[in-house]
Amino acid sequence: MNSCCSYLFALCVTARRARISRHPGCYLAGYTTLASGDHSEAAVQLNQALATLPGTSAKQRSVVLADLATAHGGDGDRAADYLNQAVDALHTDWYGTGLDRVRSVRPTLGDSRHGALLDERVAALTAGRAALSG
Repeated sequence: MNSCCSYLFALCVTARRARISRHPGCYLAGYTTLASGDHSEAAVQLNQALATLPGTSAKQRSVVLADLATAHGGDGDRAADYLNQAVDALHTDWYGTGLDRVRSVRPTLGDSRHGALLDERVAALTAGRAALSG
C-alpha cells in the first residue's frame, strides 16, 4: 500500500474507533487502493466504508458496491452479487454516477448468466427512469 493509501486508511480506522459515522477518507482510501491494483486490500477498505455510510450518503452506496464488485472481479458470483446490490440501491436512491460505475464494471461478468440478468435489471431500471422523465 502506498503512503497516500496508508494515510487514508489510518484516517478511516481512526474515524471508526472514534465512532464517527462518516469520514470521506474511508471510501477514498478504498478507491485509491483499488485504482493501485491491490484488490484484496481495497475490498477490506471498501467494506469498511460501506459499513460506515450514513443514511445521508445513500446515493454513494451504489458507487461503493460497484467498486466492491471490481475488487472481487475474479469471483463472478461475488461481483454479480455486489452489482445487483448496487442496482437495488439505484432503485431506491437514483444516482447517475452509480449507474455509470455499474456499467463500467459489468464487462467483468462476460457472457455469463449473471451478466445477462444484470443487463435485464439495468435495462428495466433505465426504462423506468426514462418513463418517469418523459
